[in-house]
Amino acid sequence: MKSFLERIETDVLVGDGGTGSLLMQAYHDLSCAERANLAYPQTVTDIHLRFIAAGSQLIETNTFGANRFKLEIHGDSAESVRQLNSAAVKLARDANGSSPHFGSRRKRSRSAASTCSWSRPSPPRPSASSRSKRSVQFLRSPS
Repeated sequence: MKSFLERIETDVLVGDGGTGSLLMQAYHDLSCAERANLAYPQTVTDIHLRFIAAGSQLIETNTFGANRFKLEIHGDSAESVRQLNSAAVKLARDANGSSPHFGSRRKRSRSAASTCSWSRPSPPRPSASSRSKRSVQFLRSPS
């Protein structure tokens, strides 16, 4: 299996997106989406699993704004920032390990190149000429 760094050099990888937006739509009582990691952990895991089932080869933790500068505004302490980030990592790893699309979770080293695993091959990378043709088609206004 190729390492993560080898894959980003040669393959197109599909990632998730919009986790925080989905959480904020679902739970209007949240002051920030990162609080869902502790308040609604099953929902966060379910969102990860839905992205995986839809074809995401990479899932990110629900930590877009999980830093002390943003969370202090909402009254969170440095300890709660650690708890929110730790919970987010656990939820993403649990989703990775329980997804039939990613295969079974195995013990991994903590290097950036080996933190993700994939069970299905990625689509072939389009040639530069086909990418530019699609870009031009996309940029043209409809007739």
